[in-house]
Amino acid sequence: MSGVVFNKDKRFDLALPEGEAAETELARILLDPKVEVKHDNGCVNTGNLFVEFKSRGVDSGVRTSEAGWWAFHYSPVGFLIVDLRALRLIANETARNEPSRVCDGGDDGTSRGVLVRAVDLVPWPKGWRSR
Repeated sequence: MSGVVFNKDKRFDLALPEGEAAETELARILLDPKVEVKHDNGCVNTGNLFVEFKSRGVDSGVRTSEAGWWAFHYSPVGFLIVDLRALRLIANETARNEPSRVCDGGDDGTSRGVLVRAVDLVPWPKGWRSR
């Protein structure tokens, strides 16, 4: 099988179909012209991502985006790619349950949004997430 590297006990072949499916899905996401990329310098230090919903008094960000995916560039070596429908649900839930996380931010502090914990955007097995 060309392009596949096996280790000595050949255990990689057990995950080959799942790996190929995941690679295909990632390629589909990255090639989608409707991926919105957000840069968040503070996430590495705070663990939070600013999810904008209003700018200069007008709905924006997650409320108006037509993208299917948001890619958060949170460090020089890391991206977190999130389905926009899931991001909307989590951002709304966070704003509703923790209103103190709703704040000003973005470029020159002209946007309104919610600080979502990056860990809340990762589908952890039940019981693994801690707040």
